[in-house]
Amino acid sequence: MIRFRLKKNSRVDRDKLYLVSIDVKNFSNIMPKYFKSINVKKSIGEELFVDEKIYFLGSVLDVKTKHVIIHPRIHEVHILSGLLRGSSFVESYDEASHGSKIVISVSIKFNVVSKLFLPFGFLIKRQMEKVMDEFLDSAEKIIFDSNK
Repeated sequence: MIRFRLKKNSRVDRDKLYLVSIDVKNFSNIMPKYFKSINVKKSIGEELFVDEKIYFLGSVLDVKTKHVIIHPRIHEVHILSGLLRGSSFVESYDEASHGSKIVISVSIKFNVVSKLFLPFGFLIKRQMEKVMDEFLDSAEKIIFDSNK
């Protein structure tokens, strides 16, 4: 298993950024490069069970996920199927003096063939940092455009 944390700051309000991050149904609109399709299968309270087609490390993967929303600052994503089953991404959104501080705790579990990626943890972290940067750019644009 590979574990690491990503930390970034954003200039936008924490609550607005958090609302974009939990808008699971619109992930494919927010980041079409990475989220090829999103199909919310079931919603139970603050848990969403989703079929996702995602772009990860050069491949498109079909995964089932569980998104857990813990207002006002936590969004957990648990991968329930596929080569990355057992992986999780826990996002926390905190207020900062000039916007928001975002921390993502990443735990990637490799199953069967995907264990070949284990020695390339630094590449996976770099890719995740790139995705996080692109998400923040997209979210900030959405928020700034809605304020006009």
